[in-house]
Amino acid sequence: MEEKDPMKLIRLRLTLLILAFLSFLFLIAAQGVPDFGSLEEVMTWIISGGGAMILAGYIIAYLLENLTFWHNLPILIKKLAPFVIAGLIGFGARTILLGDLLAYVPPIVQSVILMLIAWIFSQIAYKGLKGTTYGASTREAASAKTPYTPQG
Repeated sequence: MEEKDPMKLIRLRLTLLILAFLSFLFLIAAQGVPDFGSLEEVMTWIISGGGAMILAGYIIAYLLENLTFWHNLPILIKKLAPFVIAGLIGFGARTILLGDLLAYVPPIVQSVILMLIAWIFSQIAYKGLKGTTYGASTREAASAKTPYTPQG
């Protein structure tokens, strides 16, 4: 039986790990995850970057779809709800910007809010990745309660 060179296996695994990491970074970038530097940028994105409609979609998908009354509403209300919710979100963001209300929020609180926003968007990207085959072999091993050992 032929012995395999351990350094060759290490190089191969390292190359595969680097390729997987670069693919992961590309997938995150392709998700369109916004990178905000300030709350003003968040409000501007909501108003002019389509953020209000995206947030309205998330509110409907993750909040309203889990409530019983939502499913009993007429279809016309369900079709108009994203536009109404997006309008309210956009109006709120515009009011915050025009009223200079962010000046009253301490910088440390703004930093915490930005971290929470970044975390939420990272979870959305993670959920998108988790739905694919990314990490499928380790999930299978974890559900089978057996340790995963990659084939060399």
